[in-house]
Amino acid sequence: MDFVKDCWANVYIRKGFAYIKITDYANAAQMFLKAHRYAPSFKQLNVYIAYTNNRLGNLSAAATYYDNIAKTDSTRTDYIEEASNAYKAIGDTAKALEIIKRGRKLIPNDKALLLDEANIYNNKRDYKSLAPLLPQLLDININKPDIVFVAANCFDHLHEYDKAEALYLQAIELNSSAFDPIFNLGLLYLKKTQLKRRERRIKILPMLNNGLKKLMKYLQIM
Repeated sequence: MDFVKDCWANVYIRKGFAYIKITDYANAAQMFLKAHRYAPSFKQLNVYIAYTNNRLGNLSAAATYYDNIAKTDSTRTDYIEEASNAYKAIGDTAKALEIIKRGRKLIPNDKALLLDEANIYNNKRDYKSLAPLLPQLLDININKPDIVFVAANCFDHLHEYDKAEALYLQAIELNSSAFDPIFNLGLLYLKKTQLKRRERRIKILPMLNNGLKKLMKYLQIM
């Protein structure tokens, strides 16, 4: 019986690829779904079904199948990225992030997944979540000005101004024609100047209060 089912599955898979060759993705998807009924354990069918749904614009269905692929073959970076990208395409960033984080637990040193996770946090402006990724991210991208700028901007928003300043300067050194690092560095120097003035005021305020108290006592005596 299994042999017969496998034969039917192969027939529908061949028909599916024949439809793909003429860019008839709707019929191709139907063929792959029929094949899946006969051979549900054949993992590669999830790839074919996800691909055809993606080409048809059925992004939600594509995302579901890509997610199934990522779960069953969880150490394939390309499957994890396809699943994450499919969910991002339908606006489900939380699910995309979940898939990336699940993948990084299994392959923590994968550069592509690290960058994907960092990009999601950066796009969401979730700088607290981005910050722990920066040491590893910078180690493998130390000469990439865009990555250095992202790190500088993150520390800037977290009020770690010395780290931000050093990284802005590094980003400018790597690409002196880029506008954003120069502009942000100028704003950072302005913020640091204002911060120093505020600190000076805070230091002077007790002295002014003491002087005022002494003046009030002096006036009372008179």
